[in-house]
Amino acid sequence: MHSRRTKLVLAAVQALVNAGQRGLTPAEIGQHLRTRGEPMPAWAVRGELSTLEASGEVRVDPATALWYLTTPSG
Repeated sequence: MHSRRTKLVLAAVQALVNAGQRGLTPAEIGQHLRTRGEPMPAWAVRGELSTLEASGEVRVDPATALWYLTTPSG
C-alpha cells in the first residue's frame, strides 16, 4: 500500500497525463500539487517517483529524464 504522499504524486501524474501531457518532470508534478493546495518539494516528488517506479507504475526515460505513466489512469 502506498503512503499518502505517494498517492498524491500518482494522482498528479494521472491528472497531468489525462490533461494531455506525456513526459513529466518532478517540477511539473510539484507545480500541479501546489495548485491543488498540496505543496511538496521537488526532492520529495522525486523520491515518490522512485517509489512508483519500483512498483512499476511509472518509468523514467534516462535520455530525457522525463517520467511516464505505465499503468492505465483511472
